[in-house]
Amino acid sequence: MGIHGLSKVIADVAPHAIKSNEIKSYFGRKVAIDASMSIYQFMIAVRQQDGQMLTNEFGETTR
Repeated sequence: MGIHGLSKVIADVAPHAIKSNEIKSYFGRKVAIDASMSIYQFMIAVRQQDGQMLTNEFGETTR
């Protein structure tokens, strides 16, 4: 999801806005990661053997 091709547009229009760092450069800092899309994609991918979504003992879809 997200905006298709956004990183290319940013790289073309404002190349200094993107920089790469080694993970060790963040040592001792607080870092926030928005994992909502990764969690959503995981929930879509994880299914029971018959293809149904995972449910709890009450038959409700687990989240």
